[in-house]
Amino acid sequence: MGKEERKSTRINHGKICPKEIETIVEQLGKLREIQRDAYISKLIERSDRQKLAFSSLIYLRKLIVHNSKFDDKTKNYYLNIIEQLTHQLQHTLSPMEVRFIFTEIADLKNRLTSRSRYFIRRFWSFLSEMRDSAVSLLRTIFSGKKSK
Repeated sequence: MGKEERKSTRINHGKICPKEIETIVEQLGKLREIQRDAYISKLIERSDRQKLAFSSLIYLRKLIVHNSKFDDKTKNYYLNIIEQLTHQLQHTLSPMEVRFIFTEIADLKNRLTSRSRYFIRRFWSFLSEMRDSAVSLLRTIFSGKKSK
């Protein structure tokens, strides 16, 4: 995200806009390896890097809490990870420690996306099985009528 984009998404008084946080978390989840590391390097160069990481964790928490696809055990697991990272952010951290937190945010977002994809694949496989069962049932019904 360039300076111009950051300026356009910022609210006055240096507050971080929710749209900027959403964009950052989505980018962290999408980018892979070298690109992700370069993006995280740009994020940790910012003076508000800890505030940015904290806001990103709050955004991830909202995604997890409001996602009805996860059971309570899964939600608690992810919320526990976020709680631990939030606890680390309460101290003054070096840029490398903030890099670690942004990497964890990226991994969490990637896992959340992967779980969503898993549920979608599972739903489509269920529909496919239902279709196959319906076709088999119809074949049985129609083949029984032909033989009479």
